[in-house]
Amino acid sequence: NKQVNKLLQNKEATFIVIEKATTNNVDKLVKLLLGDIASYVNSNDVQWKILNTNSVIKMLELIEKGSISSKHGKELIDVLFTENDIEKEIDKRGFVQNSNTDELKNQLKEIIENNKHMLDELETRRQRVEKFFIGQLMKESKGQANPQLAMQLLNEILGDLDA
Repeated sequence: NKQVNKLLQNKEATFIVIEKATTNNVDKLVKLLLGDIASYVNSNDVQWKILNTNSVIKMLELIEKGSISSKHGKELIDVLFTENDIEKEIDKRGFVQNSNTDELKNQLKEIIENNKHMLDELETRRQRVEKFFIGQLMKESKGQANPQLAMQLLNEILGDLDA
């Protein structure tokens, strides 16, 4: 496996995986360490030893829960090399995703109501219509809507319309 070989070549990352990995997060942890974090270390001339491994694990948990997006996780790499509280930094930067089902569903229904003309294309260009509605939701929520949940809710709403 390429990742295993790369990991074994990086002593610092290997020790972090041994110390912090659980069966739930080992693949994501290795990918993060060898990808974005290694890139940050190389580009910014910082030492692996100052990496706040507890923050790394917390960030992975928050991404997994859908509290923040993986895109926002990448933007938080710099914080992982400080003693700053990762959750406070997420709040400060406004990275918390909205996963309130009722709120997102109501927003989607309103967007659909205001753009009924898009429903005419639903049968022939479903993917385009879905992208349009999700795009409008992301625009309205300033990127804070949880995209996976939003897509699930949109499919429920559109399924109800089909019935």
